[in-house]
Amino acid sequence: RTPFVAPYIDLGKVPLGLFQGNDRVARYDITRQRVGVDLGTTFGRFAELRLGLLFGEVDADVDTGSSLVPQLHNTESGLRARLLHDTRDSGAIPRSGSFAQIDLFAPTEALGAEEAYIRTEIQAVTALSNGPNTLVANLRGGTAFGDQMPYYDQFPLGGFLKLSGYANEQFRGNEYAFGSLIYHHRLTTLTPPLGKGLYLGGSLEVGRQWDVIEPLNPSETRYGGRDALAV
Repeated sequence: RTPFVAPYIDLGKVPLGLFQGNDRVARYDITRQRVGVDLGTTFGRFAELRLGLLFGEVDADVDTGSSLVPQLHNTESGLRARLLHDTRDSGAIPRSGSFAQIDLFAPTEALGAEEAYIRTEIQAVTALSNGPNTLVANLRGGTAFGDQMPYYDQFPLGGFLKLSGYANEQFRGNEYAFGSLIYHHRLTTLTPPLGKGLYLGGSLEVGRQWDVIEPLNPSETRYGGRDALAV
């Protein structure tokens, strides 16, 4: 075991689409400013555990779309934890190995957060190859344990290999489950800096969300769940 201390500063700005059905009705700009420190330890070569404090603020500003979309400024200071194990030969296109990770983020009113909830997500991936052929199985899910999270922190689905064929992060909910099988065939290898190889493949993806609240009408519009399938 090797203990470590990992301070960090995280500054970022990303777009976030707001959908009703298949129609994007608005777009947020999500700006996050975070500073924190993790205490952790490694377990051998492939696993680590982190526990930490995070102090941060998030701004959700409407860039385009409906004037009914609320703008937000929240303090999200709290606790976070991560446990991971990774033996994959590549994070992008693995041909062998496995990956498992549990993430927990808990904004806490005692540290100044304006909304308290527990956001927990788990993911497991394994890759098996035979010659140039590879099959990758991916399972993931998340829950807020009945808490209502702000829209920007709800679990997203939609987009490439996350329900391909739907818009990027088209679906959001406080609970979700997702699974996929990805097959790819390596046509040829490449040399750096061109990449590792040229691949042809496809995927089968299925997902479900629970506790879905439309942000334009949060007091009235709640669905028990929704399902989606992508090939």
